[in-house]
Amino acid sequence: MAWFGEGLSSLKGQLTNFTKEVLSEGRDEIYDKDSDLSESKKKVEELEALCASQDLE
Repeated sequence: MAWFGEGLSSLKGQLTNFTKEVLSEGRDEIYDKDSDLSESKKKVEELEALCASQDLE
């Protein structure tokens, strides 16, 4: 039955690694979305400033 314990230990290790990978990918996606949102807001502000300057002309 020692092989059974080793098999369970191996499976546990594989599940742990898989879980870590999935969670780290989730963090990357959240960070990227925040970064994209911040970049989009900056572009909107730049465009609004350009529109305002054209209105003054």
